[in-house]
Amino acid sequence: MGWALITQAVRRVLRPARIGVMAVVGALATVALGTEASHPTSEYVRSIKTIERIGYHPVRPHYAHLREFKELAVQAGAHVEDALAFLDDPDYADEEKRIVIYSMYRQPLLAYCQFANRVIDLYESARIDRYLLIDVIYMGRYRNTLIENYRDEAVRTLIKRLYALSNTDRDLITIADDILTGQAWDWWRDWAKVNQIPDPD
Repeated sequence: MGWALITQAVRRVLRPARIGVMAVVGALATVALGTEASHPTSEYVRSIKTIERIGYHPVRPHYAHLREFKELAVQAGAHVEDALAFLDDPDYADEEKRIVIYSMYRQPLLAYCQFANRVIDLYESARIDRYLLIDVIYMGRYRNTLIENYRDEAVRTLIKRLYALSNTDRDLITIADDILTGQAWDWWRDWAKVNQIPDPD
């Protein structure tokens, strides 16, 4: 079974976890830390919401070829803090947060690894759930930076963090194994070819 099908199956199982317990734990974590969460700039928020509205489709959203999405991706390196603040804010929908994650696909490998590490930090402090964590590792159709570069040491170090998150979380361990062994890259390449996925540039 290809990684895309595995990811879809995992998402169906994990979707209910996006609300309830995680939201409560995240709120308690904020209080316990005694810190005020940062907020993305209003311009960044407008960009994300515009992209979500224009690219909305009930089954398969279309973002990759939107001018607004391309512009956001080109400028992604200047908006890392905005992106992380957006992901950290429970007021924004997961579909909007997914656009934030996808928009990072043009980042240089090391910069993307640093971004992904900080997203994992959010997960570890219960600010996001596994559904979005899987998105930042298995980035869907938008040029899978980590999967393509699975031999790179920065990628391997990042993915190995997944093993430390939970020694009973078989989904995350399976994903880590798929990337580290190169199986995910083989599946992604074959799936993109069969589905004629175009280059988002």
